Amino acid sequence: ARGTELVSPDDVVKAVDMFPQLGLLMSCRRFASGVTVVQLDSNDDNQVAARILEFLNEHGSVDATEVASFANIPVALAKEQLLGAESKGLLCRDETIEGLRFYDNFFLKYSCAL
Repeated sequence: ARGTELVSPDDVVKAVDMFPQLGLLMSCRRFASGVTVVQLDSNDDNQVAARILEFLNEHGSVDATEVASFANIPVALAKEQLLGAESKGLLCRDETIEGLRFYDNFFLKYSCAL
């Protein structure tokens, strides 16, 4: 018989906290905005930023929804990844009434060439 009980958020947090003891290669990550995700320990912010830049170069500019669709991840996580790449100086943002779009940081590339 199948049960109909749901797992509580507290139980999920307790289980995630046990991942290191169990030798699982995943951990909990909390972003500055408060978004919390379970991710592989091998997840590297530099690799994520490189994938975003590759996608960005094909499209000229991107928003969180487009990155989420491309990477098959939630929009909130895509936004955090874009903000992370921006904080590294890899992206620039354009915030308008139409929304938040990100572009390649040409300022960084041209200032390094000088």
